[in-house]
Amino acid sequence: MKNMIKITIALFCLISIYLYGKTNLQLTIKEYNSKNYIQGIDVSHYQGKINWSKINKSKIKFVIIKSTEGKNNKDKQFKRNWSESRKRNFIVGAYHRFTLKSSGKSQAKNFINIVPKSSNSMPPLIDIENINISKVKDKTIFIKELKILENELYKHYGKKPIFYLNEYNYYDYIINNFNNNIWIYDHSNTSPVTLNHKKGIWQYTTKGRCSGINGYIDMNYFNGNLSEFKKFIQ
Repeated sequence: MKNMIKITIALFCLISIYLYGKTNLQLTIKEYNSKNYIQGIDVSHYQGKINWSKINKSKIKFVIIKSTEGKNNKDKQFKRNWSESRKRNFIVGAYHRFTLKSSGKSQAKNFINIVPKSSNSMPPLIDIENINISKVKDKTIFIKELKILENELYKHYGKKPIFYLNEYNYYDYIINNFNNNIWIYDHSNTSPVTLNHKKGIWQYTTKGRCSGINGYIDMNYFNGNLSEFKKFIQ
């Protein structure tokens, strides 16, 4: 009985410490803005033809552009978005939507065939958002093919890819199998605790507004300033 009481008290203390730490580590969007953390957008063909000359460069510092999906699909606006955003000196990156319908190697080839190699652009970004990992029958296949894709892109571009995911996927499948930086989506008002363990990008809304783009746009924060961001992407 005494042991049970001790265990209960210990668990209560651990949970309290965790919740206290979690609350105090998180920042609101307003606090991110007040710290002058830099903002970026992510785009794809869903935004149509973007008027890049109208995007506010004093507010938007980086742009993440969809390039490819699976082994064959190429975003029809990628080449234009890449070229126009680079012309206006945005820091750019390209993301690939990973699937389990084809091998990691064939997906890497699809990405490499369209995305230029540039020393001043972001590392390749791999989106695993569309995979319902909880329904993947064999988790080892998921990890294996993702590692192949990640390794192939690392070898070609010389930069370790960044993973786009949610916090649950990060803790359940990524943290023990990969050592990559993260781009995490969490559309609550407070930043994911995950970002306090390492530098990363937070997609905080899919309903942002940006001059030069019709309709909603995904908005992102990097939890640091511009010089820290430049180090992060190297």
